[in-house]
Amino acid sequence: MKSSLHLFTLFLLLFSSCGAPPKDDYALYGEAQGTTYSIKYWGDNLANYQYGIDSLLRELDSSLSTYMPGSIISRVNEQDSAAVDDFFVTVFTRSIEINELTEGAFDPSVMPLVQAWGFGPNKAPEIDTSKVDSLRALVGLSQFGISSSTWLNSQNEKVAINYLIKAKKEIQLDFNAIAQGYSVDVLTAYLDSKQVNNYLVEVGGEVRAKGENAKENWWLIGIDKPEDHVKRRPLQAKLALQNTAMATSGSYRKFYELNGTKYSHTIDPATGYPVKHALLSVTVLAEDCMSADAYATAFMVMGLKKSRLFLSQHPDLGLEAYFIYSNEEGKRLTQATAGLSELLEEDL
Repeated sequence: MKSSLHLFTLFLLLFSSCGAPPKDDYALYGEAQGTTYSIKYWGDNLANYQYGIDSLLRELDSSLSTYMPGSIISRVNEQDSAAVDDFFVTVFTRSIEINELTEGAFDPSVMPLVQAWGFGPNKAPEIDTSKVDSLRALVGLSQFGISSSTWLNSQNEKVAINYLIKAKKEIQLDFNAIAQGYSVDVLTAYLDSKQVNNYLVEVGGEVRAKGENAKENWWLIGIDKPEDHVKRRPLQAKLALQNTAMATSGSYRKFYELNGTKYSHTIDPATGYPVKHALLSVTVLAEDCMSADAYATAFMVMGLKKSRLFLSQHPDLGLEAYFIYSNEEGKRLTQATAGLSELLEEDL
């Protein structure tokens, strides 16, 4: 699962052009969800939308952030049932869909294991084999459900409210592997409502692009080399994006070492243990960033071979992927799907 830390460094590398920049050209930056965001957009008759963007991000945090004690998801994790908002329902519903398609590789109900391995708010690992076995019984989205009720308010209007119902109080959810991607989608929908036709929205490293940059070229995004113990990583590749979303997950950013063993933040729901395979990083392109985010995490759980098989079996999903992995000799190698290869420049 992803933390609030960036999983890769985002570089906005703009192609050169002789055309003059448009009149309304904005670059907005800020902090949200324990990380940062950056938004670039341009066009005619636009305004500075930072206030609306920050308001939306605060609403998303109050719904989906496990690091905010009073958030909806925090209440869900503490109670047998809790009222949930539309943000929560959307993410929960999409999580179930991707969980089923990936046969459990993507599963936000791993929260008890995430915490036990020291990757939750508590930070300290408290784990052994017997505890892993017991916590695995708490994993599974089938143990959650949405219930709705309606009533008439004082204006005689029908009001509906949704509740998340849990089979056991101890089961918990962690949307860190999908919430930032969803946040990007919410922000781009907001910009769409303002008739913004050219933008690049990034939250915590997850990206969605529309149209062109201010120099009328595709948006150019950098992908980090998956190197440990460095503050600023060199680029592995660049991707040219237009009208698509992108997310990256990797084992190189959030991990710890204990007694000489490296533990990645990506937990395999099937085993209860951090993943251990040769896949170092995967970047996914999708129509929406929520899907790209979730599938990037699922592929890190699956590993290279199973991920490539999944992509070949599900061409209807419209996913493209770029894999960085190591061979038996420790050499770093890459593979990319055909559609992504056309957008890729490697070996910088």
